[in-house]
Amino acid sequence: MLPALTLAWAIGLTVVFLIGRGADAGRLPELIRAFASDLARSPVASVPTLGADLAAVIVGALVVAAWYGIGDTLLQGLRRFVGDDRDDESPALRSARACAFGAGTMSLVWFALGLVDLYRGTVAVLMLIPGLALALRSWLTVARRVRPRRDGGLDGTTVVASAVIAGAMLAAFVSTLAPPTGKDALIYHRAVPKAFVTAGGLADVPGNIASFFALGAEMNGLWGDLLGRLVSRRAGEAAFGVVLFAWFPLLLLALYGWARERGLPSPWALLPSTVVATVPTVFYVAGNACVDLALAVYATLAIDAAGRWWRTLSPAALMELGLALGFALAVKHVAALFIVPIPLLILLAARRIERSGGVVRLVAHGLVMLCGAGLMGSVWYVRTWILTGNPLFPFAVGLFGGHAAGWDERRSALLSMLLSVYGGETKSLVDYLGAPLWISFLAQPEDAARYEGVLGFTFLFCLPFLLFALWRRRLDPETTVAATAAGILFAFWLASSQNLRYLLPTLPALALVSVAAVAVVTARWPRPSGARSMILGTAVVAVTVTAAWFLDAAPLRAALGGEPRAAYLDRRLEYFPYYRLVNETLPPGARVWLIDMRRDTYHLERPYVADYLFEDWTIRQWVEDARRPADVRDRALGAGITHVLVRHDLLLDPSRSPIVDDRRPAEVNTQKMGILRSFLLDGTDVLRGDRLFLLVKLDGRTPPPRL
Repeated sequence: MLPALTLAWAIGLTVVFLIGRGADAGRLPELIRAFASDLARSPVASVPTLGADLAAVIVGALVVAAWYGIGDTLLQGLRRFVGDDRDDESPALRSARACAFGAGTMSLVWFALGLVDLYRGTVAVLMLIPGLALALRSWLTVARRVRPRRDGGLDGTTVVASAVIAGAMLAAFVSTLAPPTGKDALIYHRAVPKAFVTAGGLADVPGNIASFFALGAEMNGLWGDLLGRLVSRRAGEAAFGVVLFAWFPLLLLALYGWARERGLPSPWALLPSTVVATVPTVFYVAGNACVDLALAVYATLAIDAAGRWWRTLSPAALMELGLALGFALAVKHVAALFIVPIPLLILLAARRIERSGGVVRLVAHGLVMLCGAGLMGSVWYVRTWILTGNPLFPFAVGLFGGHAAGWDERRSALLSMLLSVYGGETKSLVDYLGAPLWISFLAQPEDAARYEGVLGFTFLFCLPFLLFALWRRRLDPETTVAATAAGILFAFWLASSQNLRYLLPTLPALALVSVAAVAVVTARWPRPSGARSMILGTAVVAVTVTAAWFLDAAPLRAALGGEPRAAYLDRRLEYFPYYRLVNETLPPGARVWLIDMRRDTYHLERPYVADYLFEDWTIRQWVEDARRPADVRDRALGAGITHVLVRHDLLLDPSRSPIVDDRRPAEVNTQKMGILRSFLLDGTDVLRGDRLFLLVKLDGRTPPPRL
């Protein structure tokens, strides 16, 4: 009876999910035909691009190997220091932990090198040498020590799960080799490190407020870029993406090893990794040089270490928890939320110790760990504090103050309001209680009100099993700690910005406890493998969305060189023809003002001026202060601006323009719109214009065209 009900539950969820996926999974047949037609074109690849791709892959492999050598040496040293050399550790989890800790260590090294302007290719090569030497020594040591577990052979679900994981990783890998088009990558994940490489160090990036963020993960991408540039600029660009892509397989490896340590046999242990790999937003993040998966790896390692410390009070587990938290803080400031429940964990653990001396020692060790994690992860925040006067800049300006060109308290408050829009502007108790349903079925990419991503419904399928297992206390203590941590992180996500990417650090723990709960509850079924097949089936349904996204972008020929770089970017970025015009025809001394252009500056090779996030802020202020068009033009020319590139369909449409203020008389709005139009069109040279964009030279003499 229960297996039949479970199957009906899975089928019902599948139908509901697919009903809302007409924009992506529903287009799969036509996308497959278009992709096949695209591949039929000649050529599919080019020798120079394949060479650059190969160089990028080699660079990525060398960087990850160096991570492993440094991280494994660090772990061995710490464990010898406290006299805790584990012999029951999963090789997969140990390898992932070593790579993650090595990456965190090298991110701090590259931060220090940036302070003294040593971002050079020769320095990048020198940084590889000790890491690779340590990796070789560690591999020789581990090979003698590791005994592989053999508790079950391959079955159908294992083969399918492995194929699904391989397909998801291959799609993301191809995407990251193609010229970058992801919004956040072009704004700062790639754009800011590119500016650092150009400057040779941690230089100021005028106007790009994201340069004050924690950039720990991007530092390793910068390392790959410097190494790749020794071959070609294309190889450096691809190597940056390959290094950040490496967090995807590391996350899946860590999750598999964690599941094995929690006692799940191989057929079940692979399912948490499969569930995470098939989340469409995970594919997007892995293929677009975002850093959320790095944060997810550190969250996974922190939760695993917290669970082990809860069970054993091992000093080694406590130190690993501190390392994971510290490195996570260096990746993104939201990692501070990971630290919030740690004091409660320390106090609960202290209650189990009867002797007062032991309690004091335990609390002291916990506080030292927290302080160490904070100090290790604070380097970016100290830099930001020195540069702006606020360690969390551009956030909390009203609370901590702080100043930088192009930002102020009002914009900081608007940013907080903007982040609260994710998941809907107004949220009721029903919205919060129904969040598991909404993110499973209503989530859509590029739509802030719908969480700006796609999750899938596998977690929802497992939810009844998880609730039952927790209610009946069927999960072991460490898995229960993981479930508690996942619940706390999910609650934090609900109470903050409900962008689906910010939920990714919660997914590994949630996937582990969900699969473990299904395994425990269905252990006495006549055919427990049926439950595994249902979990796998729900994950495969989500793959249809990933496949649609991949086929729609069609990055394969661009990644291999069959499609020219410019043609691919023209196809993927509607404004890129204007960037090409700017890069190829404007003199090096030209300075372009970007208005409502998303501030995607990675592909721009000329000096620019642009507002961060609120992209029409300056033009609104200048038009508001102006009495005639010449006032705006004089201010622009006085700022050294020679050209203006604007998305005019928004700016010049009175029904949508931010220049129009409904609180003032209509004639004033008409006057301000006239000033704006005259500034753009009167006395300027229109170099190019269409229904969306307009590029003008400010001191031109050519009469304007009619738009």
